[in-house]
Amino acid sequence: MMGTGKTAIMMNLNNHEEVAKRFDMVMWINVSAGESNENLDVSQLQKKIAKRLKVDREGANDSDDIAERISNELNGKRYLLLLDDIKANLDKHQMGIPPCENGSKIVLTTRENQILFPRVKFLKLTPLPTKESFRMFKIVANCPKFEDDREVGACVRRIVQECGGLPLLINIIASVFQKKDLKLWSEGLKSLERFSEKDCLLECWEAENFLGNGGDSRNAYMDGIYILKILKDKSLLEEHENPKYVMMHKCIRQILLHILSNDPNNKLLVQQMPPDAKCWSEKEWISLIEKFDKLPDRPNCGRLSTLFLQKNLALKSIPASFFDHMTSLKVLDLLHTGIELLPSSLSKVIELKVFYLDYCEYLKELLSSLEKLEHLEVLDIRGSGFSNIPSFIGKLKSPRHFQVSFAKCESENDTKEVEFNCNVISNFYKLEELIIDVKSERHQSNKVVVNIIKNVVTLKNLTKLQFCFLNEEVVDVIEVGTPATYLRINFPEADILYAYIEETRSWRSIQDILSFQFFIDWPNSIDPCIPKLEEYGRYVRYCNGEHINHPIFEVLANVDAFDLVNKKDIKHLSDLRIPSMKEGVACTS
Repeated sequence: MMGTGKTAIMMNLNNHEEVAKRFDMVMWINVSAGESNENLDVSQLQKKIAKRLKVDREGANDSDDIAERISNELNGKRYLLLLDDIKANLDKHQMGIPPCENGSKIVLTTRENQILFPRVKFLKLTPLPTKESFRMFKIVANCPKFEDDREVGACVRRIVQECGGLPLLINIIASVFQKKDLKLWSEGLKSLERFSEKDCLLECWEAENFLGNGGDSRNAYMDGIYILKILKDKSLLEEHENPKYVMMHKCIRQILLHILSNDPNNKLLVQQMPPDAKCWSEKEWISLIEKFDKLPDRPNCGRLSTLFLQKNLALKSIPASFFDHMTSLKVLDLLHTGIELLPSSLSKVIELKVFYLDYCEYLKELLSSLEKLEHLEVLDIRGSGFSNIPSFIGKLKSPRHFQVSFAKCESENDTKEVEFNCNVISNFYKLEELIIDVKSERHQSNKVVVNIIKNVVTLKNLTKLQFCFLNEEVVDVIEVGTPATYLRINFPEADILYAYIEETRSWRSIQDILSFQFFIDWPNSIDPCIPKLEEYGRYVRYCNGEHINHPIFEVLANVDAFDLVNKKDIKHLSDLRIPSMKEGVACTS
């Protein structure tokens, strides 16, 4: 049963010191392919195991070759393999797992009672008895004496009874009560009723006007971050292993879907099987992910506000009239679908604010009629099948967040593409966030980076400019904090810093910024030697270059600390020719 503590047991086995002493190797592998009724395929499982064992997969011809390498690595070792959330029968030999010898063990968890596995001994996890449930609630809530209050104690017993002995639910509910005054516990459940992934999630919330921000995107973002924190504090959302994401536990998700399924006024459609066209009617939010290769021709859903179709790689086409009755649609997610062409009816979705087309690699072009989407604020076309940004995109009036991929800059044609794309982006006068995937490593892309920066420094609303390179290096070139009294800039040339300040900040306003960090020609702005903002609020690091030039004079006059790296032309501080510098400034070189 879901929520009985299977995964918690596996985590404890994986992290237990005494268990680790008994084995040469302990491996915990999540086998489940998400919400589907399938396991991850063999290649995906092999990748996880090989990564854990540090097995080199380079040059492997097929899965059999990788299986042999995994088997060779494990042969002769005493291993503990933890296979969590098995959905279907699994062949361990295909994965490369050798027979359990020398005391090796395999432990698996599953919700299916038909799973076949060699030499398996089943242990059924039952819900906690009432006494243990009550004890767990008391420990998690961290209030051992609440039994002293008869009214509160009676309330807690009712709550624990409703949890049905499921440790997951007990943990979530008890966490909600953890910081409450005992006098408020009888009202505690009401706090759960106040609320019905990170940046994308906040973008969708904002597009749906869930945040009540009055049109101020920066305040809306901060409101969203605050709400995410509350939801995580109440255990309704969880941290993902990747800090960019949050997730909802599958048990909580199933409970919410169950509640919605019994609500006659439910406006949400979440399905893993193709829904009948009638099911689309009157819905406001629809999520059809991963299992669909066909859509209805012309669904009648004039109230639809959000449509998720991501990861449907088998979906090759969208019917020509599909969007005819979706004039209220605000969020459309087609991430990693197999679509080859967008239908002309999409131009009728004039209220669209958020549009995700990232990693639609079979999509080779965009229709020029999309320029009618004048309310579009978020557009992601990274990894799409076209390298040039269509020129009509530059005519869009409202883009605030834009994500795109740029080709390598190895030929004259590549350079022209980059210049063309930069010209298109420079028309986004409302642009606040620009994220660019560069299809080469950083040292090969300096010209691309410099060209882009020079073209976007004129965008006065820009608060974030980020580059992502092939070697997984991420560089935040411009980052303006909230409130806008914090500024981090990492520019390859001092002249670009000067242009940026000239265009977006007057020299006077530099004095008004409470904290800033400027890096010029510095390859890594996340260096342990760089002081934290609480140590020095205003900091500059300047590397290389033949001389100190004008913009740095102006900035250094207002710093608390600065580093000059590899500046051999500076022998004395007086060489900086700064007429006035703050007292107590820290300087290293």
